[in-house]
Amino acid sequence: ADVGTDVGGDDSALNPHELLEASLGACTSITVMMYAKRKSIRLADVVTTVKVVSEAGEINEISREITLSG
Repeated sequence: ADVGTDVGGDDSALNPHELLEASLGACTSITVMMYAKRKSIRLADVVTTVKVVSEAGEINEISREITLSG
C-alpha cells in the first residue's frame, strides 16, 4: 500500500481507500461463489463492481453491483 506524492508517499501502489474497495469486491465475489457451491447452484462467474461517491474528501456512499454468470 502507498499514498500519493501530495501526502508524502511514492504513489507506487493502491492507497488505503482503494485497498478497502478491492477487499469489499473480492469478499463479496468469494462469498457468493461459496454460497452457490454449497447450495449446488451452477455459477460460472461473479463480477463485483464497487463504486465510491465522495465529496470534498469525505466518502458519502459505497455501493456494489454484482453480476452473476452461469
